[in-house]
Amino acid sequence: MNNIKKTLLVCLSVLSLNILADTEQKINSCYLTQNSIRFSQPATSVHGALQDNSFYEDFRGVCLESLSELNVQLKMAFDEWKYGNHSSAVMRLHNALKDSANKVAFDSIDVPPHTATSIINSYRISEKVKESIHKNLPDRRLGLQVEFMMLTELINIVNWANTNLDNPYYRNVVDTYISFGNNFSSMNYFNDYLGKVKQLSIKYLRSYQKVQEALASNRVELDVAHSFASAAKETLQQSVYRRQFCAGLSGLDHIMRLTESFQCGQAQIPSYRQVNIVRSTMNKVEREISNVRTGRSSCY
Repeated sequence: MNNIKKTLLVCLSVLSLNILADTEQKINSCYLTQNSIRFSQPATSVHGALQDNSFYEDFRGVCLESLSELNVQLKMAFDEWKYGNHSSAVMRLHNALKDSANKVAFDSIDVPPHTATSIINSYRISEKVKESIHKNLPDRRLGLQVEFMMLTELINIVNWANTNLDNPYYRNVVDTYISFGNNFSSMNYFNDYLGKVKQLSIKYLRSYQKVQEALASNRVELDVAHSFASAAKETLQQSVYRRQFCAGLSGLDHIMRLTESFQCGQAQIPSYRQVNIVRSTMNKVEREISNVRTGRSSCY
């Protein structure tokens, strides 16, 4: 009799562990984490050449070449879309972002160009959008329209980062970073540069607000919101003044947790209500970040 009880207890324990594992697997499969994207090229290490300005110039050159090719592919995709080759246009942009992300991959966030980080963020978002549309939007025609809209918007963000951050500031940022004799906070570009970093994070949130009505599916929109919140958070965390954005960073974390819980069925409310909650929270967080003045004390 005791042996039977022991056997039953073992069986119940194994069953409980299996249920917990299945639950964890389901939760983890509800959204795409950044670590789930793998790059085929080895990441570039910044740490190996902290004193070598030419290293950064070379890496910046790779970013510019990648962006140039990305824009060429964007023009070709617009032509394909114009003449009805919608699948080809979408595939072209997906492949272009993937190739660019592989070329500019790095394993350090010391001083990467924002062109590189925005390319990688855009690629990750595009992969999430593709996965979400495949799962939640059976109408292929609508899915292609949503993907094309999102891909072009993401490439616009990359171009904005290059034009407004890397072109005017990157060389000065690198010079300051590797020159021990300079006082980082005394550089004239400093506050302007940090303000543009803030603007880039806001641009991710506003891009979501710009496309949210045209995403064709509540489930797709929740996935898009999660991805854009993640990109905005990563951008803010590159700022040396990131402590001043603690309310905004906390809000972005909250958005990500909300969408994860909604997508994993942990809140039994209609999907349209879930979307409205996320939109309202996103608007609030965007205002909080916008109101932060870089260089002034906030919360720590």
